[in-house]
Amino acid sequence: MTITWRNAGPWGPATVATALSSIQVDYNFWDHEQRVRSLEAGGRQVADVTQSGNAITFLMTDYTTEGPFTLGTPVINWTTPVTWQPSHTYLIGDGFVQGSTAYSVLLGHTSSTLFDANANDGHGHNYYKAIFVLPGGLPPAGSTGQIPMKATDADFDIQWRSAAMPVGGVQRQVVMKNSTASFDGSWHYPVEMHLRIVDMFDFVESPPLQDGDVVRWVSTGSGIGFWENSQISAIIGNVTLDTLSDVTITTPAAGEVLKYDGAQWVNNQLAFTDLATNPTATPYQVRQQVQTALVTSTPATLMTIYGDIFTLTPTQDMQINAQSSGAAGGHIVLVITTTGLTSRTITFGTHFKSTGTLATGTVNAKVFTVCFIDNGTDLIEVARTTAM
Repeated sequence: MTITWRNAGPWGPATVATALSSIQVDYNFWDHEQRVRSLEAGGRQVADVTQSGNAITFLMTDYTTEGPFTLGTPVINWTTPVTWQPSHTYLIGDGFVQGSTAYSVLLGHTSSTLFDANANDGHGHNYYKAIFVLPGGLPPAGSTGQIPMKATDADFDIQWRSAAMPVGGVQRQVVMKNSTASFDGSWHYPVEMHLRIVDMFDFVESPPLQDGDVVRWVSTGSGIGFWENSQISAIIGNVTLDTLSDVTITTPAAGEVLKYDGAQWVNNQLAFTDLATNPTATPYQVRQQVQTALVTSTPATLMTIYGDIFTLTPTQDMQINAQSSGAAGGHIVLVITTTGLTSRTITFGTHFKSTGTLATGTVNAKVFTVCFIDNGTDLIEVARTTAM
């Protein structure tokens, strides 16, 4: 018997467009009456349930089967901290521990100020479900971010352990082991993992690496192959610069460089006019001025390779160390700007030869300049202004 529906609903679309007739109504009642009588007479029922892995099958009383039905695997997202917290936003699937019992969250909500295992939404829908009990409660100690975890196969052997995946991390980072200890990993960008060519699965080191090696692709056909190291002479033979079609070497001498003359590369001495955009420019005009801001943490390091003008706005007493690029004769200017009304003491440390510390004073937005000359190892102070 088919049920006649006047309106569309959860049961599906309407089957008639007009009001049901009395006979149609009677047929609907008769259909349900037949079904109820069948159930009361002990119709088809579940006789047994079998399980295989994460699937279950129902054996019915009429010797037919229903299934197998695959059961999902519950995932618990343990909160940090793992103990229940008042006025906390809990989501479905979160897990926490209260006393000696671990709970999962059945319904998203913001927790009350006091824990109640039977707390609900006022419509009979409980917030929590107990999933297991720890005899004797939680193990002692533990640290922030750890969760209770089985330590051995023995019953109730629970210890605080760090999660398999570290917290934090951003897009495109990967987990890297920091030591041989279990769970000791942290998020890193691949470049921070210091991977080497020899670590790549498609690289074959043959023969052992030596100075001057290059990496070349060796094809095994159909786009398949591997990378291997080789001396460049083994690839192209004993090729010299002079054999290249766009290079002409004429009686080379010490100190010469290759310069492009518009048609070919030729050997010649490097002239100052080769470096200047304007052939009449002076060495000072050719020099590019570079300004670099020092970090405000202490100690800070002034590295002359980064420029010749350095700025600093200290927020604390701090020490500045220097690292020379080895270029004797370079001039370095340090511009210090005050902020706030607290005097900061600047100490010149490693590789500085200075007249002493500098106190910024208690006036906001004052500027000091300290000038140094590089002797190739240390920065020697040659001038210092007062607050401007």
